[in-house]
Amino acid sequence: MDQFEQIYQLIQYAFNKPNTTERYQAFQLLYDHSLIFKNSTNNTISHHLLATPFKMRLFNQEIPIAGVGYVATLPEYRGGGGIRQLFDTLFQTLSLENIPVSFLAPFSQTFYRQFGYENVCQHWVYTFNKELFAFLPKTKEGKYERQILNNAALVKIQSIYETSLATQNGSLQREEWWYQYKTLKYSNNTYVVFYSHCHNDSYMIYHMDGDTFFMDELAYTTKEQLIALLNFAKSHQMSFNKFKLETANRHLEQIFTDTRLLHVECYPYMMACIHDLKSILKICSKNMQYNNPCYIEITNSNQKGIWEISNNTIKHHASNDNLSINYSGTLQAFTPLFIGGTSIHDLQFQSEAITCYEKHPWIEQWHQPSLKLYDYF
Repeated sequence: MDQFEQIYQLIQYAFNKPNTTERYQAFQLLYDHSLIFKNSTNNTISHHLLATPFKMRLFNQEIPIAGVGYVATLPEYRGGGGIRQLFDTLFQTLSLENIPVSFLAPFSQTFYRQFGYENVCQHWVYTFNKELFAFLPKTKEGKYERQILNNAALVKIQSIYETSLATQNGSLQREEWWYQYKTLKYSNNTYVVFYSHCHNDSYMIYHMDGDTFFMDELAYTTKEQLIALLNFAKSHQMSFNKFKLETANRHLEQIFTDTRLLHVECYPYMMACIHDLKSILKICSKNMQYNNPCYIEITNSNQKGIWEISNNTIKHHASNDNLSINYSGTLQAFTPLFIGGTSIHDLQFQSEAITCYEKHPWIEQWHQPSLKLYDYF
């Protein structure tokens, strides 16, 4: 049995997924575009993870990132440190590949924090019954076009995505193969495009299961487009009692004139780990206007030391050198600040605390858009 077949059987078993033609082809496509990390025990692949290179829009700049997924171990080989070895190799490889940060969707936050990952973005899940549609404004103009989600639809969807979701902080710059992967993985999905006379087009990708209508992805740029997409969902209220949307945006709470029937849940969506702090600090300090440097002490990892940040100049000091440190903490503690755009004030209650010795206005006034990550690794 070749390597791919062994890995496919491992992830099938570990994630309890049925074997279908579409799932097999989707994983083959992902496998072909990813960096593969594995351990073998007794001539059997016992541990596995993959890292897929992407480009992400971060603070108005496109950077390389890795999406880590399919972290799996056969049950008889758990607890032996095999996954830690793979993450050590992964981090070394990403440094060599000049990929400064990786993201993953955790099954356990505690488990991945031991490797240096921390929460950097959230999703909101909106669930409501069809009665809420009584408070939805009507669509004034435009038309709908509905199709099965397939390769022929990708050109249109990609065009709309690039002018809407892709412009937001944290969004992936999706390549054609990634659309093909998503089409195979979510082969039961349908999409509808809303054509407006006054604005760019918008779309909804959705599927239906039982008595629930799932809105899987909404791409829009205006309030009118969002209302139009919700009205398309409303047209299914004779067949479905429940409607559900998971998204990185909170716009639904602003659309309905009465939200008492709208159930909202927030949960951590993705964790990140910084592998090249210098590259990230260059992005974050690009428009820094202060003459006096900010000194940040990293107390762990291979990024350990004092980082001097001033006017887009980043210097690393291996020792204190009698520098006046402004802030100190683990690299993990600073990750939500420099990746998630979280303010220093909102981080004071996190488990990995940042110690402030002397406030610096650049950090104190730090305010960047939150991450809007719509893809899943």
